[in-house]
Amino acid sequence: MTRATRVHRKLPRERPAEQLALLQPRAVQIGRLIFEWAALHTELFGMFWLFVGDGGKPPRSLATDLWISAPSDTAQRRMLGTFATHHLVGDRANRDRVNWLLRAIDELSTYRNIAAHLAMEFDERAGRPRMAIAIDGVRRAAALRNVFTEWDNPSFWPNVVCDVYALAQYANLLTTHIFAKNLRGPLPYRPRLLSLPAIEAANKTIGLLSRPKRQRRQSASRAKL
Repeated sequence: MTRATRVHRKLPRERPAEQLALLQPRAVQIGRLIFEWAALHTELFGMFWLFVGDGGKPPRSLATDLWISAPSDTAQRRMLGTFATHHLVGDRANRDRVNWLLRAIDELSTYRNIAAHLAMEFDERAGRPRMAIAIDGVRRAAALRNVFTEWDNPSFWPNVVCDVYALAQYANLLTTHIFAKNLRGPLPYRPRLLSLPAIEAANKTIGLLSRPKRQRRQSASRAKL
């Protein structure tokens, strides 16, 4: 009696071509945003190093150890804000500029996290990826999809990317303005964040959806009055 040969199915090593075609535009957007986000925080570290060290001299290793020991980039920014407040006690103008910069980055940070961590699935009928329903339930996921305005406004994610890049340039020039007084010239105006109106609208929706169901119903009822 001969033994039946068992054929093991081979797992595919690549997604189907039609899925890759849908994925490519979003992958480029996410990759560019993560690249610019890292570049922005490199500029913030340059400012942090100068606050920690003696005018740019050692101990850079101390600044590095403090920076990489922070559990998140949010913690890094808070630490930078603390050092700026301490060192710029007598320089209100530059202290206000640093604080504005950090607040602006905080506004964008939620959407950097959405781009990097939100689970997506493929919607071939719509011709684009969409939020995975399995993550948060059908009704909530359907509501949250209305928050992410890139579906209706294709300029949303490119605007976020450009805003992050503009903030990185501003951080670089602000560092020079604070620490290299012999090179100090007029700073450019604070960059206008093109993505901010859409972010503010989305934040309101996220805040509404995060409330208990009873509060959401009451808010919806008041809106009809």
